[in-house]
Amino acid sequence: MDNVLYEEPFDFRPYGDAIKKARKEKGWSRERLSEETGISIAYLSEIENKGQAPSFAKIVSLSKILGFSIEEIIFSDCPDYKKRKTIIRYKAEDLLNTMSEKEVHILVTGLTVANTLEAI
Repeated sequence: MDNVLYEEPFDFRPYGDAIKKARKEKGWSRERLSEETGISIAYLSEIENKGQAPSFAKIVSLSKILGFSIEEIIFSDCPDYKKRKTIIRYKAEDLLNTMSEKEVHILVTGLTVANTLEAI
């Protein structure tokens, strides 16, 4: 595997493209999406058009409201599923770097609960 591919920071442009596409498929303006999410119109524009890295909470909120999975975005640039584990580690690290301490705590708590429920 070519390691150079994984030295660049996570590219959020595919996520921005997916948001724009999903928003338009719903027939929503940025104003409507802003009302639904509480995210400013200017910030939505930055995400959609310039690859601005949203917080994890915003990623989850936008994905839920627009009806697509986060996994679709994470793997949109890698159809080779054998590379997923490496890509997950790399992109997760970049994503964690964009998260606040509170968001990391929520994520870890959620994963702990999910693992506990799986064990039952």
